[in-house]
Amino acid sequence: MKDRKYLTYRTIELSSLADSKRNYKNILDDILDELSYRRRKVADKTREKVIGYLTVIPNNPYSITKRTVTAGTHVFSFAGDEKHGILARLGYKVGFDGLSRAHRRDILDFAFENALPPTTSAEYMAEWGPKLSEKRLRKLANCLSSFAANARNNTSGNYKHAIDHWVEDLHYLKVTHYIGQFKFKWPEVSNH
Repeated sequence: MKDRKYLTYRTIELSSLADSKRNYKNILDDILDELSYRRRKVADKTREKVIGYLTVIPNNPYSITKRTVTAGTHVFSFAGDEKHGILARLGYKVGFDGLSRAHRRDILDFAFENALPPTTSAEYMAEWGPKLSEKRLRKLANCLSSFAANARNNTSGNYKHAIDHWVEDLHYLKVTHYIGQFKFKWPEVSNH
């Protein structure tokens, strides 16, 4: 479990800290993680502000490089070129240098709930189906499951941390979007 560095801070203090450290990605990431545990409107407004600060930091998955989409508290850049998959284009990244749990969940929620960045391949886009659909959720789950399985079979590196993230994110999607809503066979994958 990730250490909550700002657990004892009030939301207004987090907002002030974000204002004073708006150019420090790691601090903003930690503030955003803490805000993911909070549900009041002031936390939502602070979350939007922090994501806004993150969008202008260079070499950051939230940085604006092509097209920015705002949906509720989500601000996403469609980064990279079209040879990258949808999740990579949304900035999804796992492992030691990957995103925090809160950022990964934001991206997964966004990918399920919203229109996706278009690609030149209509066939590829058709695999994802419409937003909020069974087809979209199945594609997301199968992607994460495949990533984990492929990494587990790759003997050329240590992918344990990445696999842990994919398994955790797969479980999050199952609990948040699948249970009680859809009936397709959920892909099972373990951390081992």
